[in-house]
Amino acid sequence: MDPSVIMQGAISVVSDPITLFFILMGVFVGIIFGAVPGLTATIAIIMFLPVTYTMTPIQGMSTLIALYVGGISGGLVAAILLNIPGTPSSIATTFDGTPLAAKGQAGKALGVGVVFSFIGTIFGLLMLVTISPMLASVAIKFGPFEYCAVAVCALALVISLAGRDLIKGLMGAFIGLMLATAGLSPVDSMKRFTFGMSELTSGFALLTLLIGLFAITEVAAAAGDVRKKQNMIVETNVKIKGFGFTFKRIFWTKFNALRSSIIGCVIGILPGIGGAISGMLSYTAAKNQSKHPEKFGTGIIDGVVASETANNAGIGGAMIPLLTLGIPGDAVTAILLGGLMVHNIAPGPLIFEKSGVVVFGIFTALFISAIAMLFIELFGIRIFMRVLTIPKHYLLPIIMVLCAIGAFGNSNRIFDVYCIMGFGLLGFAMIKANIPSVPVIMGFILGPIFEMNFRRVAQLMQMEGEGLMQHPIAAFLTVIAIIALIFSFIMNRREAKKLAEAELKKIKRKEVIFMNLLKSKKLLVGLMMLACSTFIAGCGGSEDKSASGTDVDSYPNKPITMIVTHAAGGDTDYNARLLARLLEEELGQPVVPNNVTGANGSIALEQYKDGDTDGYTIIATNTAALSGNEATGLSDFSYKDFEPVALYGKQAGENIVVRADSPYNNIQELIDASKAKS
Repeated sequence: MDPSVIMQGAISVVSDPITLFFILMGVFVGIIFGAVPGLTATIAIIMFLPVTYTMTPIQGMSTLIALYVGGISGGLVAAILLNIPGTPSSIATTFDGTPLAAKGQAGKALGVGVVFSFIGTIFGLLMLVTISPMLASVAIKFGPFEYCAVAVCALALVISLAGRDLIKGLMGAFIGLMLATAGLSPVDSMKRFTFGMSELTSGFALLTLLIGLFAITEVAAAAGDVRKKQNMIVETNVKIKGFGFTFKRIFWTKFNALRSSIIGCVIGILPGIGGAISGMLSYTAAKNQSKHPEKFGTGIIDGVVASETANNAGIGGAMIPLLTLGIPGDAVTAILLGGLMVHNIAPGPLIFEKSGVVVFGIFTALFISAIAMLFIELFGIRIFMRVLTIPKHYLLPIIMVLCAIGAFGNSNRIFDVYCIMGFGLLGFAMIKANIPSVPVIMGFILGPIFEMNFRRVAQLMQMEGEGLMQHPIAAFLTVIAIIALIFSFIMNRREAKKLAEAELKKIKRKEVIFMNLLKSKKLLVGLMMLACSTFIAGCGGSEDKSASGTDVDSYPNKPITMIVTHAAGGDTDYNARLLARLLEEELGQPVVPNNVTGANGSIALEQYKDGDTDGYTIIATNTAALSGNEATGLSDFSYKDFEPVALYGKQAGENIVVRADSPYNNIQELIDASKAKS
């Protein structure tokens, strides 16, 4: 690399006061977003990406890098003080950070976390500077076969490592690939899936997908918690003397820090895994290599060192495939990819030749951001602790508005605002279905790359007779992809087997308790005579169910369905779902509530009145549905058609009220007046 290019890139950052100011502000804001649970580095970069449109490429990318560094590191504040990971990468920090705070050593834990976050960031930067040029020199020789194999390998790694369910990962990747097909095809420019909409001619914008799938989805998910009482008691009198620990501690933990840095950097390079995995792996490695593993989880500095070092080392690791191959390592670098595209910087093997000044400006910004993070967190820790007490119902609407403005500012189209809302709904549905989001993003980014190069591969194979074996790098990457998928399938099967064995042990421990519950049925039936009560009833008639085929000795040995006769959110549904969780703990089997609504419960009761009588389908309802519906003509059956099992809740009776100045003093006067008027 030309030394003059390196110097020019570094000087362009150091000598520009505006760039330095943006870096400082980016780190500060990033720490705030990382510290507040639910406001991650991903949301911070998405929100401020539109702000960089008017900046120079170096200024814009420096700001985004600073937000990245601050956001990843800031998660340790909430992890230590609240036992709530501010970011997913801070999960392992809670294991020992919170116990240290409980011992009155919060300052020590925070100081250690900040310093080793800095060390991890610097290590990741060194790997980035060292590996990226070498990888680019190799990647510059890539052809259609290699790029096609890289896309397949990256997508396979994401699918296999992004979640526990391989099928769900495949579904996520398929969704991303389908979204990428909208617009003009990359080779012949044919319109596809535009549905007559001119706005879709150029396809969906990457920025709108990122904002919708991450920011809008996160806001929607967090909005469900804003009405819940939050008892976040934050100790604001934390004192940090110096760094919170002696420098001898750095020497004592050098092997732990080095091992964690390597783990974090390697995991960061692998697409789609994320910082949460690197933190957990480094924590586990530190515990296994420790002379006193029993102290982990009770408040030990080594645990905080392992987690925070790996988290921040992953920053540099994730940027290696982003810059050299144009493949983001995680969700954050996917957004950084969008930032590079906004500023007309094409990531890939030629980035060091075409945009070398900008690249080394990014490296310099990363170094300055690490230093800024170190001092801002150490000296401004009280500010960030105060931020934790800000109610989310103030922050979430602001984030939503800024996301909409950012989407509109991308292309000055209201269509993009509609897109982020649609992608937000898609992301929320994916959360409910346990489909990971990262495969969607990777499928969307890699889809056009794969399609374009696959078509070229097909032409080369047809016209020149080239095959995969003539390209060893492509063949190697293809083998890696196949191995990754097979390994993921095997591990998923093993995990499912372990879970099944664990559930079987639970059943054996709980079956005695359940049998005692069955023996007390007469008492529970007596309690059913109380009016306005919520109870569980077995489906079917009132005849004896002892001969229904249920093996009492092994009951239950499969999931139980609980039919709820009223809509979600009401008293009956709330009580039923609360009971379902308690029953799962006692019985060792899932108890799945299923809302079947309509006609005050009559539809559900009628549908299941003569249903299965094996004890695996039960109904949660109330006395009003059984007794009142017959009286009002909504049903032609009553409580006599069901077998009560348990009373589990009582609620206040219904009331008839009139105005305070009404002439009616009792129900009889009201009835008489109504008859007179009729």
